[in-house]
Amino acid sequence: MPTDSDSVGYPRLTGIYDCHGARLAAAPYANGSPAGTSSDPIEICTLTQLQALEANTTDWDKVIHVKDDIDFAGGRVNIGNGTTQFSGQFRGGSQYGYKMSNYNYTGIASTKALFRQVNGTNAKIDFVWMDTVTLNMGGATSGGVIGRLTEGHAEYLKVTNGNFTLAANYIGGVIGILEATATARRLSFDGSIDVPAGRGIGGVIGAVAG
Repeated sequence: MPTDSDSVGYPRLTGIYDCHGARLAAAPYANGSPAGTSSDPIEICTLTQLQALEANTTDWDKVIHVKDDIDFAGGRVNIGNGTTQFSGQFRGGSQYGYKMSNYNYTGIASTKALFRQVNGTNAKIDFVWMDTVTLNMGGATSGGVIGRLTEGHAEYLKVTNGNFTLAANYIGGVIGILEATATARRLSFDGSIDVPAGRGIGGVIGAVAG
């Protein structure tokens, strides 16, 4: 595989597969308990490790890199909430072809997204590919990747095979609400959004506020 950089300056794969052996069973993360900095990021290889990130709210301001495909197996993970918003940097690995698939959030009337709330000067969500995403029943401010992006930046987010049926406001294929204090670019959605009654509905972004 090539060893140069891609079109946006990120290094391509060098032929070394990061998720193997002990790293698949490591806890809480593939590389143990890293500092979560740009030079020592949290690395995620499995759904169990991503669920550990969901549970460890003190890591929601860290740098996180996904290093393999993640299959939610018809379940879900939610990062960020009204008490502790995600303010770190999350790189989903789609620049290497990795995707997160079979995300299903149904039956509970609440914000539905992998990242419910993102808010921070240095917050960044990039290179996330969500495939086969099902959101159903209630849940204002929902999106295929982010519910509400208050401050920070999002780019290279892609949702494919989305199936949203929600009776609520502010529903976006990728982001539910984008605040004026945040920025986003290079987003895409492929799928269906069925909202019988509601406002702030968009194929990519539900609403821009502020």
